[in-house]
Amino acid sequence: MFDAAVDQAAGLRRLFRTERSCLIPAGCLVPEAQARVFIGQMAAAAGPEDARMRVVDRKALHQWLRHTHAGEADAPGEEELLFWLDDPVEMARWVHAQAGDRLLLILSHRRDAMMAQYAKIKHIAATTGIRRFGVLFVDVEQVARGRENFLNLAGCARRFLSVQLDVVVGSCRDETGLRTWSGLSLAELAQFQWSSWSGAGMPALEENGFSGGVAH
Repeated sequence: MFDAAVDQAAGLRRLFRTERSCLIPAGCLVPEAQARVFIGQMAAAAGPEDARMRVVDRKALHQWLRHTHAGEADAPGEEELLFWLDDPVEMARWVHAQAGDRLLLILSHRRDAMMAQYAKIKHIAATTGIRRFGVLFVDVEQVARGRENFLNLAGCARRFLSVQLDVVVGSCRDETGLRTWSGLSLAELAQFQWSSWSGAGMPALEENGFSGGVAH
């Protein structure tokens, strides 16, 4: 799955065009601030004709739902791609309740983070039944090392958990800039249309003390 590396901006132009705003639930296993910076870099690589990417947390979604239901103009636009960052277990439960079958996980490629991340994936699969995950690495600097660490994680998940991990566009960085490995696209992870979602099943705002996942 790592044979073809293509320019990330071209990948974004190809994958992110949408006529309606899409919501991508993302279980964040790195500090939230780090994930926001990385997604911001991805957004900067997109073309002006692409859907605008926007990172939101649970509080912002609750606010926007209120604005939308009240007919106010502060809600996301029709061509926005929303990354909803939240606790990975809460996120998986929500996706499962909405009949979704895959989830984006934002991870670190560091070796010392892999064991905790593997344990979290195991827990999610066991408690929600979700067994396909897109993996977005925020801190890969060398393609070879990122490939090795990902394959080790994916191999263990497949063998022992019957879980499929797919690298997502924008998951590695090398001396030529942002690159992509083939796998799940963000378009495939955008299972939910913001404009048709009522907010059903969303975790309560007071439950959210989330600031990042296990890879600190």
